[in-house]
This record gives sequence, structure tokens and C-alpha cells, in this order.
Amino acid sequence: MGCVSNISGAITYDCQYGAVGIQDMLLINFSDISSISITNGVATVTLTSTGKTIRVASIRKGANASEALRENENAPNALEQTVNFTVYKKTAQENIFTNNILNSRVVVVAKMVEKNVYRIYGTNYGLEISAVEESANDNGGFTTITLATPQGVYGEPRASVTADTWNTLLGKAS
Repeated sequence: MGCVSNISGAITYDCQYGAVGIQDMLLINFSDISSISITNGVATVTLTSTGKTIRVASIRKGANASEALRENENAPNALEQTVNFTVYKKTAQENIFTNNILNSRVVVVAKMVEKNVYRIYGTNYGLEISAVEESANDNGGFTTITLATPQGVYGEPRASVTADTWNTLLGKAS
């Protein structure tokens, strides 16, 4: 087990929140990121001068994210993050996208259904493809892509971004 840390702060509940799901999502090629820093659980993302983001539609729970504990024997514990989404179109452009993401490493930024909640996944190592599924007879014949924390790395921290960061990254969407 890694180093012992002290926890602090209260866990509270706000009845106005509790809506679930991802409303909108951005993929960022890891190579398009100049830097990511996390302070007090909030990430600051700086893209390269040519960096862009790729917007992914999230319709009817077509995108999801989850986190699980990744225990590390001789390092601090971290999170294994998984993001999956559905590719709804079946055009040549989506074929190219699917072929490209097979060998890509990305960071995912999600705008949650809850008001003013924005999460970021893959800040340390990026997420890599872990599954691609398509069945002509199921799920409208759409393709589902799953990205996850790579094997052999320590894992990721939980982090969010501000609305301003989300809007800046959204403005770089192609």
C-alpha cells in the first residue's frame, strides 16, 4: 500500500443536484495537450497552439464514465477510469474516426447533466481503447467504444474542470 494521507472536510448533500449522466463530452488527443495541472481537485488544461477537441454526442445515455480503485503495491492508490460512448452515424467519417481511435491516447472532458459539474478523465496517462462493440442486430447497429486507463500504470486522480475551462475547450471543438 502507498503512503498514508489524512482526509479532511465534510461530505454534504444538496437536494437540488442528483441528476445523472453525461450531457456533452469532448475528446482531446493527448498530443494536443501542452499541460495539465491539478490544484485542489480542479484541473487546468492548456492545449498546444494547434490543439483541438472532438465533440461526442451523448444522446439517451449514449455516454458513460466510471471510476474504480486501482490498488498499487508500492505506490499510492489511484483510480482506474473508464469512459464509453456510442457512435451513432455509419458514414465513412465515423469509420475513419473508429480506425483512428484504435491507436490513440485521449483525455476526456465531460459536462454532466447536473448543473455546473464538469469532470476530466485521463489526466496523467490518457485513456486508451479497451473495447469496440458493434452488432448489426443490437443497439440500432451502432458502435460502442470504451476507453480506459492503460494497464501497467499507477492510475488517475479524480478531477473536475471549471465552466470556463469547459467553454474554452468547447470553443476548440472541430
